[in-house]
Amino acid sequence: MSDAPTPMAKALAAARDSAQKCLRAAAEALALKLSADGVICSSLWRQPGRKPVSVLVLWPCWVLELEPGTGTMIAETHIAELQAKRPETAAYLQRMADGGPTKSLFLYPPQSRRQHVTVDVLCVLRVLDATTGELRAESEPGQPGVLRSGFEPLTPEDLAPRLT
Repeated sequence: MSDAPTPMAKALAAARDSAQKCLRAAAEALALKLSADGVICSSLWRQPGRKPVSVLVLWPCWVLELEPGTGTMIAETHIAELQAKRPETAAYLQRMADGGPTKSLFLYPPQSRRQHVTVDVLCVLRVLDATTGELRAESEPGQPGVLRSGFEPLTPEDLAPRLT
């Protein structure tokens, strides 16, 4: 029996490779757009019984917590470590992320369809087909150049046999 990949496995591997390249190009384009100050978003976090905290999410995926007014650093944490090191801040940012993307841009790759690129406060980068809205690539939180584990760029309908 041959260990050669099936045509379906080849198609899935090619689609994942294409999605990974698409994601990397989008991350590079977003980095250029954010290069001036690197701020993805900023917010004043108010908690009952506590002093307010300025929260800044910076590219590539750092969270700064500062005292408003003085700018004194409270914490600096990478998004990937936020849940373990600053769980309350992680929960706050998750609530913000549920509100949708914070930055977006359109890309016009050569010999490809126009793409809509978004990033949210958890530094999840998404690349969508600008015409259909179809998700073409999605990153891991805090790792904008890494394709999300389990992301499947092809749907079962894409893989279904067709009569032509």
